[in-house]
Amino acid sequence: MEYNGFRDTKITIDSSKRDLGDLDINLYQSAFRFTRDFLNSTLHANYLAIINGIKLDKGGFQRAWVEYDIDDTAVPIHSLES
Repeated sequence: MEYNGFRDTKITIDSSKRDLGDLDINLYQSAFRFTRDFLNSTLHANYLAIINGIKLDKGGFQRAWVEYDIDDTAVPIHSLES
């Protein structure tokens, strides 16, 4: 599920179940991602959390990062071939 109703913001929630067949094991994983743009979309703040287990109790990880577009102008590249 993805929501873009906030200005310059995107919220994404995913959930999955994997069946390992012969091993009789089911793996559950949930993910939450938050992305927000600042300074005319040149600064991008991101947060991602992955959580394992149907009760969200089997571990996971979190990651936060920031990206900055130093030069967001597009410069066309022309081929030297005629």
